[in-house]
Amino acid sequence: MSMTDELTKLEEKNGISARFLSYIKQIDQTIDFKIAGPEATLSEKAINTGKAFNDKHQVLSRANTYYEKALSSPFGQKVYAFYSSTSKQVVDIHDEARRIAEVHKAEKGPAVSSNAASTSAPLPLPDPTSPSTPPN
Repeated sequence: MSMTDELTKLEEKNGISARFLSYIKQIDQTIDFKIAGPEATLSEKAINTGKAFNDKHQVLSRANTYYEKALSSPFGQKVYAFYSSTSKQVVDIHDEARRIAEVHKAEKGPAVSSNAASTSAPLPLPDPTSPSTPPN
């Protein structure tokens, strides 16, 4: 009989893993009860505390108003234009990298011979003047 078999029988007989998991769950519940109270878990208490703080201080509303005002200023418009342009460039570079990777993958494929790859027309490049929306 191997050591694994002996340990499996010992586990079945004494239920060490089940007792250990029960102990850990009991500790978790005790901590939740002491910190969050009898009706809530720690994560629920954190969410409720955050909501209460926001309701009291209107943090999200103030931040939203601040960003709306900032975007409507001339400097905010410049920042937004820079972000939009840079974001489009990043997306274009990523798309080009994918296209190149696909070309390399197709060239390495067993069905494509070296002559066929060199005589096929290249994939079109993205048009840098085409309008693009900034990512969310």
